[in-house]
Amino acid sequence: SELSKKLDTIHYAESAHIGFAGKQSIIFSDYRKIDSIATNKELLHFAKNGSNSLRFYSLKSLVMRKDIEKMVAKFKLLV
Repeated sequence: SELSKKLDTIHYAESAHIGFAGKQSIIFSDYRKIDSIATNKELLHFAKNGSNSLRFYSLKSLVMRKDIEKMVAKFKLLV
């Protein structure tokens, strides 16, 4: 998807707000959009094949969905 392509070129992660003034992070906003529409299977694909940023955010989403154990067992993600 277009959203995943944006994050696939970035090799770092940001929190929701960045900098001294607490400006909203565009990178984090893109992650939230992906999180809201991606299936667990898509997130797993990103976690295995994406940039550092995309892998981090995808794993974060899987953990927050409490699905990481099932995904690790099913796809041997961390092997």
